[in-house]
Amino acid sequence: MEPKEKDMHTVAASYFLVKQGLSDIEFYNDEIQFFRNLIDKYILLMVDQDNFSKVQEIGRQLLKIEKQKDDLKAVTLEFMSLLEHELKSPAAGDEEGIVETCNALQLKTTELSKTLRAFKKDLFAITEHLLNDEKLQHLLNRPAEDEPGTQHN
Repeated sequence: MEPKEKDMHTVAASYFLVKQGLSDIEFYNDEIQFFRNLIDKYILLMVDQDNFSKVQEIGRQLLKIEKQKDDLKAVTLEFMSLLEHELKSPAAGDEEGIVETCNALQLKTTELSKTLRAFKKDLFAITEHLLNDEKLQHLLNRPAEDEPGTQHN
């Protein structure tokens, strides 16, 4: 394979990998929007004073993740643009630099995925806790005749 062909193959492969990473980032964006709505529209309505700080911390975590995602998306789009230009007008490019940048973006996308996974674990835990508290409160405040297995006369 000639050096120019090898460079183009590297650029094309990098473009494909970066495009896949961008697709992942877009999916994470959808997840983040869903979690924001879940927190704003439902969880905040269920939370009592005792758990408010936990929910606030979850909200702060989500903001950090969103910033991490936005920063990664911007860098990814910029690099994709560079790769598109390289595919349209091949020049004696820096094959090693392209591979390094592609690998770095993949690593950052993996880190974002891990961060988001840990966030979901925390969100699910606090949500389950709130639902259990709510269920407990509901059971404690329910009249005795509504108890399961109680016969009504």
